Amino acid sequence: MDWTRTALTALLRERGIHTKKHLGQNFLLDRNFLDAIVRWAEIGPQDGVIEIGSGAGNLTERLADKAGHVWAFEIDPEMHELSVELLGARENVTLVNLDGAEFADHIDPGIYKTLKIVSNLPYSDYHRILLRLLGTKLDIERYVLMLQKEAYERLRCGPGDGHYGPLAVIVGGLCKAKFLRRAGPKLFWPEPHVDSCLFELRRTKIVDVAGAERALRELFAHRRKMLSAVWKRITGKSIDSRERVEDLPPGRLLELAAQL
Repeated sequence: MDWTRTALTALLRERGIHTKKHLGQNFLLDRNFLDAIVRWAEIGPQDGVIEIGSGAGNLTERLADKAGHVWAFEIDPEMHELSVELLGARENVTLVNLDGAEFADHIDPGIYKTLKIVSNLPYSDYHRILLRLLGTKLDIERYVLMLQKEAYERLRCGPGDGHYGPLAVIVGGLCKAKFLRRAGPKLFWPEPHVDSCLFELRRTKIVDVAGAERALRELFAHRRKMLSAVWKRITGKSIDSRERVEDLPPGRLLELAAQL
């Protein structure tokens, strides 16, 4: 498939398919950037690759050219059907019409030495999906992900920042993060109104992310209050601390969350 803007828009028009804003459908079409994603992820035949929000398959196709196997999840049935038409004949691609957050129940790592998650995450639902990606018990070697630049900055912020919250704590406490490259709106179709960025996460430990996020939400519900007062209110027990919840580093907050 010639993944140019002209070719894709013509194909969608022919099929009567419209992009869906509520699903965060902004397709990365720049061939140089797509090739760069595959290079940065260091995809090889020993890898099983999971893609969330695969759309019509423009990144999927490039991943499949290098990977041992690709599991591509797309919740939109129209886009899924189109990707089956374009890529269904590839033996090393499994196309799944399903909410990508359910990926762990629908892949078989099999013979693959490593598992990697490579995705242009749906901007409309990235928070929920990212938590599921980081919470999987599967041994994920690395995550190479695309998000709105503003969303990336929020999940990378630290103590004292006004946007510091549960997701930033989980990312900061569980992962090593690396910014890779900015992506301007003109690389996508339809064009978003903001810049995006590509980044890498390497998870350093596996914890109950869903449980941690619930506990962290409870802690962050009491911003600007001393941890000693918050802890007493939540648990009924005393703790020796003169710091506020939002001033604590990710590791300490995860330790506290594990006790709730």
